[in-house]
Amino acid sequence: MAAYVARGRTIVGVDGPEVAITDALHARHQAEVVRRIFLAESQAVWRIVRSKNTSRPVILSGVQASSLIVEAARLVDQKIRERVTRYSAVQWLWMLRRIPHHVFEGNLSTTAGYDQVLAETLTGGSPSRPSAVRLDKQGMTSFDLSRRALTELAEHCARTQFLSDLHIAHRWACKGARVEFRPDAPPRKRADDELVKSVRLYDRRTAAGEEYSGRIGTILLRESLDVASAASDHSVLHLRAISPIEISIPPEWFGAELVDPQDKILTTIRFNPEFSELSDLMTLGLIADQFQAALVFTMHAAAVYALRHRTKFMSLLTRGYQIFDRRMLAEITDSALSMAAPHIRKMLEHFRLQGGVQVLDAVKSFQGSTWPLLAGPILRFEGNKMVCLDLANASRALETVIEPSPGADARSNLRAEHFEKQVQQVLDDSDWKPLADLRELRGRTLRLADTAITDVDAVGCSEATLLLISCKSFAYRGTNDIGNHSAIRNRADDIVAAVNDWNDTIELLRNNPKGDNYDFSGYTNIVGLVCTAHLHWVPLGIATSQLSLGLFAACSISELKRWLAE
Repeated sequence: MAAYVARGRTIVGVDGPEVAITDALHARHQAEVVRRIFLAESQAVWRIVRSKNTSRPVILSGVQASSLIVEAARLVDQKIRERVTRYSAVQWLWMLRRIPHHVFEGNLSTTAGYDQVLAETLTGGSPSRPSAVRLDKQGMTSFDLSRRALTELAEHCARTQFLSDLHIAHRWACKGARVEFRPDAPPRKRADDELVKSVRLYDRRTAAGEEYSGRIGTILLRESLDVASAASDHSVLHLRAISPIEISIPPEWFGAELVDPQDKILTTIRFNPEFSELSDLMTLGLIADQFQAALVFTMHAAAVYALRHRTKFMSLLTRGYQIFDRRMLAEITDSALSMAAPHIRKMLEHFRLQGGVQVLDAVKSFQGSTWPLLAGPILRFEGNKMVCLDLANASRALETVIEPSPGADARSNLRAEHFEKQVQQVLDDSDWKPLADLRELRGRTLRLADTAITDVDAVGCSEATLLLISCKSFAYRGTNDIGNHSAIRNRADDIVAAVNDWNDTIELLRNNPKGDNYDFSGYTNIVGLVCTAHLHWVPLGIATSQLSLGLFAACSISELKRWLAE
């Protein structure tokens, strides 16, 4: 946590190491580092390409290019992992969570988040170096910030950006774009206008913001900075990365003996707290193995701990991690276990997790992945005593490791029903809240001439306009992240088919506004919409067409929320 400096009646958090890192990685210097690293890495990739293609220029089809890009990405990945062993995994995290926002900032808001997680995950296997740990004047953990360390940090960020560009090129190739290879730059797409427009539209929509847990096919989280009211004895604490913002902290969080109640305390945070209920994760069948159970319970223990130690909670919001004595973290987990509800203890016993040490042992085995990108590790160790609990990466990892298995089963039906209720709640909380008799149709099957037409997943109305929503609990999988061609195309086909089917149903209802168990004759405009828990790429066409209301024919629940709030 930052040291706090008084400026009159205002107390401002100042982090000395962050100031030093920001000064060293200023925009002009970092741009030069990126230029130098990109040239060197581009030449290494070019040698791979030229060994298999003698013609110039080298412009390959997506299928041909994808295998070369994967080979190049593995080479760069391995090189980065070898270089980062000069510093410990804990020190790397300590430095990376203090870099200025411009280092990974791109044309899209999602670029910085992806590159940041990639940079951190690449350092997770670095060996422990307890002798490098220092304590500053405030007794807080610190590390070497010599010129060499700052140079390594700047170059690591640049190499990470190059690797990220290879990932981007692979995703383009898997969508059907040709790829051009050059000795002086990363691979570049050569795509037709329609593909470029569809991807840019998808990127803009994604950059506007998506629900954190939407990847699993439903929405679980609620946001709140008021940890006391948001967290409960059954809560799981998640951290979502945000652009740095300055907030005011309640003086009572520091104790009357430390600050005057009239003081204004300001600090900069990089993470937003959100909460889910552990029981929801269990009921929806999202906890299927020992690691998942251990991960969720570790995040639950963090929520309980945050309730009791507000200054530690602020450390999580500023850096996303908390450093503990190894024995203390096990005791915190044991304490949460002793207070856990019977059904939670039963869940842990089912996966043979009897105490804090066993829970943490199960969590520490997870190292994450860079292809597809799975944030990790969650625990980083410095010697035998120090352990860093990275709750930000735990939150990111949870969303991917609880990925539902393909195919329909009882659990997928539970998630689908849960998502339908979430969409209906969004409508109920807006100006489109349906009238009572209309609301009762949700979940029912509409019938016409003794024939079933469709089920009503979610419904809303505004004046003479009726909005009927078909909810699709499609999971967003790791294969989507790496740009797997069949996975992306199959999901796009699913969504296009869903829009076509729903349009046909809506047209039938327009032509038959009164049926056996419904009466929509009072509405002059009936609008149909397909809503997914997470945004998926689709080609330009019927799924990206805009409705009379201004929404896309297939939209995510986040887009629906933003539209309702306008």
